[in-house]
Amino acid sequence: MHFLALASLISLASGVAVDLAQRPSPLSVAIEVVGNSEIKATVTNSGDSDLKLLKTGSILDSQAVEKTEIMGSGSSKIPFDGLRLTIATHNLPADAFVTLKSGASLSTNFDVAAVHDLSAGGSFSITSAGFFSYASSPESLDIAGALPFTSNTVTASVDGAAAAIVRRNFHENLAKRTAVQSDCTGTRRTATTNARAALIRRGMERPRGALTGRCR
Repeated sequence: MHFLALASLISLASGVAVDLAQRPSPLSVAIEVVGNSEIKATVTNSGDSDLKLLKTGSILDSQAVEKTEIMGSGSSKIPFDGLRLTIATHNLPADAFVTLKSGASLSTNFDVAAVHDLSAGGSFSITSAGFFSYASSPESLDIAGALPFTSNTVTASVDGAAAAIVRRNFHENLAKRTAVQSDCTGTRRTATTNARAALIRRGMERPRGALTGRCR
């Protein structure tokens, strides 16, 4: 998977180096198809200790970040065109984390058609791989390290027309969120518009609504 290939060795801002290719992980991720293009992902902590995991940017994030890799016919990869986040490693907000107790599981559902063009329909192979960043203690808001995971692979038989509607609705909603307010004028409007355009070109969004287009 490209997640691990690109990040086999991550150096965190705290100075901690995490070798994702060799580090054993107590986390497992299982995915299943629960709708036309909807996926249910279940994250399980099989370790002896509770884990304070960073949700932001992960498969547990409610935002449309990259959560899966999808292969179409002929083993062609379906590009991702959702949101890419830049995330700090220190003094993160408390709600960016979730505690997964030892032996417990967390589940989340998301529609992959929102951020992958599946309008051609047919059979698609879907898997998820990457890592979860975690804090060192229940009180900490700093990233201490990362734990890798690779899910099972599922096959989805997708209705292309229905998938196209999901994708269209997502991008229309995103366009509304990035609209600049009409009362934002002059140099402030120019700066806001330019910043918004740069974020869209890079496919990036900060947490907490950086693309709202509010005039500052």
